[in-house]
Amino acid sequence: LTNPVPKIALIPVLLTWFGVTDLSKIVLIALGCFYPSFLASYGGVRSVAPIWIWAARNMGAGPARIVLRVVLPAALPQILAGLRISTAISFLLMFGSEAIGIAHRAGLGFLVVLAQSGGNYVLMLAAIVTIGALGFTADRVLLALSHFAIRGRPEAFGG
Repeated sequence: LTNPVPKIALIPVLLTWFGVTDLSKIVLIALGCFYPSFLASYGGVRSVAPIWIWAARNMGAGPARIVLRVVLPAALPQILAGLRISTAISFLLMFGSEAIGIAHRAGLGFLVVLAQSGGNYVLMLAAIVTIGALGFTADRVLLALSHFAIRGRPEAFGG
């Protein structure tokens, strides 16, 4: 019911509840990133072959060991894919919230709007390129961590 709601539409509600603070921006980004992360994690856990869990139980593994040694490693590729999607969404929401003014005249999103209204297109483009570079860097760092966490599993990345 709440997943299809555009999270940027929650800004007036968050401003009413939390005021013009960084907490409003953090809550907005957390709400926006929850569903992609949750759904990817849920799908990853549900896709674990039941025979792997059955085999672990037959070998004497308890519930905690099954989760840590069977379910988590098997679901990790989908969990990390959900985190990459959430990272992209977090940058969109961060820019949107700053552009609307949720961060009280701060941030790169506000700088883009301020530069646009003042006709300073060089500054505006520099802020946009900076946002893009930060997003690209965050994605590459998460991808590198994913490759490290899933090393030895070429099927995780389609290879």
